[in-house]
Amino acid sequence: MIKEDDIESVIQEFPGLFLGYTVRMAAVTFDTLKFVKTLQAAGLDAPQAEAIASAVRDSHESADLATKSDIRELKAEMRELELRMTIKLGTMMVASIGIVAALVKLL
Repeated sequence: MIKEDDIESVIQEFPGLFLGYTVRMAAVTFDTLKFVKTLQAAGLDAPQAEAIASAVRDSHESADLATKSDIRELKAEMRELELRMTIKLGTMMVASIGIVAALVKLL
């Protein structure tokens, strides 16, 4: 699964590419009661099972993970930005060619 740090490294590598865009991370749902009951059924006593469930829940809360939907949305935004950048580059090239052609005529 892609972590927020991976996305952050892409954003840092291409500053300005993501201006005006926010990356939203989805929360991971975790049923602590079911987890505690599973641990108790496996032979752990209630305090141990609750402590393990609490630790797992805390680790899930501190981990910002991107879902497949988040990645699809980010890819769509990147394709849109790529198209806009291609159009801008084409416009600059046409303008440059026009300027060079005008200069060649004048000289």
